[in-house]
Amino acid sequence: MNPLRMTVIVVLMLSIAACAGRTGRTVQPTVSIDDQGCASSNTVDWPTGVLAMEVSNNAASRSAIVIGTYDNGFEREDLVAYGSDISTRPPFITALEIFEVAPETTDTLIFDHGPGTYFTVCLTETNTMFVLDDVTVDS
Repeated sequence: MNPLRMTVIVVLMLSIAACAGRTGRTVQPTVSIDDQGCASSNTVDWPTGVLAMEVSNNAASRSAIVIGTYDNGFEREDLVAYGSDISTRPPFITALEIFEVAPETTDTLIFDHGPGTYFTVCLTETNTMFVLDDVTVDS
């Protein structure tokens, strides 16, 4: 095989590997809270870099989004296993952003903490935590 063709194949394979896991489309980062819990748009399709997250609180009470990091060795499964009652804060996380949202409002959370993998949870006024998918910021 000639060197030019080999180079093109290697570059193509590296490009495909870099995009693995992404669907090729970018969606607006959104989190929606209601009286039943919360949900987000597909975090895999969120843009890289600084996130401008639209947070809608459709619940009757004040709610919050918390984004942060895990201590070494901990991951999303540990946070899920901790359970939804957070009258005591999980000891293996560090909150970087705590963003409160008034009832029946939509606001924008700007998250600019650099590259990394971050947990994202919703908190209701009743000390209940809903764990969303982790967010990976590439750059």
